[in-house]
Formats: sequence, C-alpha cells, structure tokens
Amino acid sequence: MATVRKPDHVKYRREGDHGLVYDHENYGYEDASLTTVHSRIVDLLEYVDGSPRPREDLDAAFEQAVVEAAVEEGYVRGD
Repeated sequence: MATVRKPDHVKYRREGDHGLVYDHENYGYEDASLTTVHSRIVDLLEYVDGSPRPREDLDAAFEQAVVEAAVEEGYVRGD
C-alpha cells in the first residue's frame, strides 16, 4: 500500500477562503515559489502533515482532482 506525505520543504498556511504554499526545495530564495491554492489543497496538506497516509485514504477523503493537483505540483509525494 503506497503512502503519501508532505515533503519537509513544503510549507503552507490558510488565508481566509484560500491558502498559500511556499515551496523551497533547494533552500534558495531565487528558486522558491509562493503559490495561492484552493482551500481543499490546504485541507489535504493538513491531513497528511506529520503523518504519512495511505493513498487510498486521500482518494476517499478528497476529490480526485485535488489529490492529483497536489501530487502534480509536488505538494505531496508517494513513498
């Protein structure tokens, strides 16, 4: 069973009805990105933060488009 987790370099916060994701994998400000995301992405990040979850749990708890967007953007990764 594959698990999904939030990489340590991905930071996020909720901002009203949306969220912000700060991604700085290389720890260089020139490579960092700050992206406005839908609140469901923040919900998903909160769901996996600190505790990897089986991919099946994410698929059951969130819309497929939300899970796929989070994976595609690198906000979560499979182990």
